[in-house]
Amino acid sequence: MPKRLMRFSFSIILLVLVILWSHAHLMAQDYQQKDVKIENSESDSAIVYSYLEKADEAKKQGEIRKLRDILGKAQQVANSSGNPLLLQKVEKDLGDYYLETGSYDSAQVVLERAAERSSGKKMQTQVLNLLATAYRYQSKYPKAMNTYNLGLSLIDSLESPDIFAAISTNKAAIYENLGNLSEAISLYQEGITFAEAVGDSSFLATALNNLGNLYYEQSNYKDAQTYLKESITVSEEQGFYNTLLRAKHNLASTERDLGNYDKARNLFREAWKLHNKVRPNSPPIQLLYNMGRLHLEVSELDEAEEHFRESLEYSRKGGIPAGLFYNFIGLGDVALARGNFSASIDFYNDSFEIARRGRFASISYNCFGKTIRSI
Repeated sequence: MPKRLMRFSFSIILLVLVILWSHAHLMAQDYQQKDVKIENSESDSAIVYSYLEKADEAKKQGEIRKLRDILGKAQQVANSSGNPLLLQKVEKDLGDYYLETGSYDSAQVVLERAAERSSGKKMQTQVLNLLATAYRYQSKYPKAMNTYNLGLSLIDSLESPDIFAAISTNKAAIYENLGNLSEAISLYQEGITFAEAVGDSSFLATALNNLGNLYYEQSNYKDAQTYLKESITVSEEQGFYNTLLRAKHNLASTERDLGNYDKARNLFREAWKLHNKVRPNSPPIQLLYNMGRLHLEVSELDEAEEHFRESLEYSRKGGIPAGLFYNFIGLGDVALARGNFSASIDFYNDSFEIARRGRFASISYNCFGKTIRSI
């Protein structure tokens, strides 16, 4: 079975994980039902910004549940105040939260609402950057590209080089998905150069991970290792746990495909611990699958089957076609390795049926990138 068929890009597969988070949009309604005493608009702003500062700290620490609670309280105050600028600020951060947790449809709804509110150019550009990302994560590439470009049209590259560089780097992911790799690599490298020049560690860690991800997808493992290791170093130094999770997962897949199985096993274990820390409510579908492929390659067939079946079950519960497709292939490979040709054919037929229905786009299930959002 070609390895290219077995690779998942996490920045795309998270698109289908949104189904697991379909309940998340109820958060806004729940918080709006509570009563809050508001004295004046000045105190509203102070309260909201205090909450958002706490939310930013929770995000940095990877405390997702705490982050959701704090943002809900901020939204409660902003809704009660009726201040459009406060509402837009909170909606922007809520949209960022939904993107981070894989609730892309909820992110789109919140950010489209935020984009309709009146604000300054910088805030509007930030909202459009996030909205374009929500479209991109749902494979709505033309809409995503148009929205990124709309954001760029509101700013001057000389006056706001950070914003310009961030959105341009995000556009690289669209070029990558559409097969224009030279343009994608060029934009990623420009992003890395900018981040190094201004000392933006978060930007740098993400851009390094994304370029390493791209090289992995092209089987350029040497360059993939270089950039992913650099991303891990920056992320560990700065405590960027989400980017650290992505980079370690990506490097684990790289080491596995190079045949460095002990290194891959250790990296997958580390990624598993990080996943439990930063995504406690999101089933580790990709990690289970990729760990299953590692077990398969070293002929640990029972362990491989266990991981594929667990990932498959999460995919069934969440209605995730890509998870079904690739885990059926994994189980077919296990059956084939055991010499059980009849069972193998059945699993391959199951995966073929998922593909025949055209229920998901062609994606890779091994590595994943991240969007530059803090601009």
